[in-house]
Amino acid sequence: KFADDSNLKWDCCRVDCLEPPNQPQNLLLSQLTLLTDKISELTVKVDSLTSLPAKVDNLIAEVDNISKSLLVLEKRVNSNETKIKTLEDKYGTICASGASCDPEEVIAEMHDRSRRSRNVMLFNLTESQDRYIETRKQHDRGLVNKLLTAFLPDIDSNAVKILRVGKTQTNNKRPVKLIFGCDADARAFMVGFSSELAAQTDQTFSTVRVSRDRTPREIEYLGTLKSELNRRVSGGERDLTIKFINNVPQIVKNQKNAELPTVHKRN
Repeated sequence: KFADDSNLKWDCCRVDCLEPPNQPQNLLLSQLTLLTDKISELTVKVDSLTSLPAKVDNLIAEVDNISKSLLVLEKRVNSNETKIKTLEDKYGTICASGASCDPEEVIAEMHDRSRRSRNVMLFNLTESQDRYIETRKQHDRGLVNKLLTAFLPDIDSNAVKILRVGKTQTNNKRPVKLIFGCDADARAFMVGFSSELAAQTDQTFSTVRVSRDRTPREIEYLGTLKSELNRRVSGGERDLTIKFINNVPQIVKNQKNAELPTVHKRN
């Protein structure tokens, strides 16, 4: 700047003072910038992966829930198949008896059989002849509790209802009806029952027999089969007996040690 406040402008004509664009330091800076960008991208991806374990845990939990639901559904399907098979057997028995297959009668019969499925009938169980009803009830309760303890030790014997069926008669042992809480307990008692084992608990049990609580129609049909069996045996056929196949009584060829079922009439 001069004394008269005028400025002096100076231009440099040398071009070698500028750094060429392809100098090593410029390439390094470019590479560092690119690397920084890549690191930023990877950081974002890593951050997104931090939630992956939680998502996997949720997926595993959902799979477990689905598996449990499938097990429940499988049990329900199996239960329904069993019920359907039972209904088919009952329907076949009703129709095989030659009785009317009116839908209302069939439904009523099925309902009656379902209601009786929790019951077990005891025959030849010693009956008290005491004049007091309460004493007779206590007598029956004591005998039944012995049987339940022997064959169903885990059940609450006092929860099983006990009824004598029919009118009191001198020197006549009325059948005893046991009413369990569910049909599974009733079946377990019948399957496990044995007169020989029962006699080890009380000698008076040696002649005790058990049976399902059959409906009047079932008893009638069983009686018809017995008459048919006697007719065929009298006609010369041999080795015949009545056997229950899927809870349906049928006349079949006699197997070794097979016993002819006894028909007990009751209301």
